[in-house]
Amino acid sequence: MTQILTQEYKKTFWSIITLISVLSIVYLLCISSSVFNTVALEDAEIQIGHIQSNLALVETAYIQKDTTINQSMALAMGFNEVRTSTFSYAGLSSSVSRTR
Repeated sequence: MTQILTQEYKKTFWSIITLISVLSIVYLLCISSSVFNTVALEDAEIQIGHIQSNLALVETAYIQKDTTINQSMALAMGFNEVRTSTFSYAGLSSSVSRTR
């Protein structure tokens, strides 16, 4: 009788040890994933800063070029002035056809 109880306690003990081990491993994996994601977020923020800096430089260059372009320069570059404008649009029909 005591051997059966001892056997039962051993099974319970090792089951609890196994469960604690598995949960500890899962916890460590979650912590390492959290650290990895934090580092990746910091790298992404640094890249965003570089992209915003480059965008500011490109916008500044665009504004400088935008002020230098005038009609005589455009004509010299081969652009033509449009005399009439034609617009294309999708007309909406008031009748709706149904198939039954």
